[in-house]
Amino acid sequence: MYLVVFFVEVIVIFFYLEWQKVDYLIEPSNEQYSSYYSRDIIGNDILLFNDLMKEKEKISVLKESELMREVIKYVPRIEIMSEIFRNGVNDESGFKEDFVTYMEYLHFQYLGEEITIELFRERLSNPNDIHSVY
Repeated sequence: MYLVVFFVEVIVIFFYLEWQKVDYLIEPSNEQYSSYYSRDIIGNDILLFNDLMKEKEKISVLKESELMREVIKYVPRIEIMSEIFRNGVNDESGFKEDFVTYMEYLHFQYLGEEITIELFRERLSNPNDIHSVY
């Protein structure tokens, strides 16, 4: 009997330790970013960025947002992508225009056949430095 209790304890401890390791690997959920979302009058999600937010934080929220998935659906049609982005982000700091410039830069690279459409989507969905276009 003691042996069974011992094995159960070892198994529980093992699962507890492994669960903690897995917890670090899980991507944060969109619930973490829920304070950055709002809805417009027709029900579309809007990202709300304040002036105090750092650019890395804005990019992190943007990467996890439904807005970015919507923008990526329309690659390489830059007019539609820009319009969706401009209407979907409320930002007074200039980040919105910098990101649109970054999208246009990627679009020009695609048109110049410097990058493929897959690389265009990849760089758009995982922006590292949006100021590398200057």
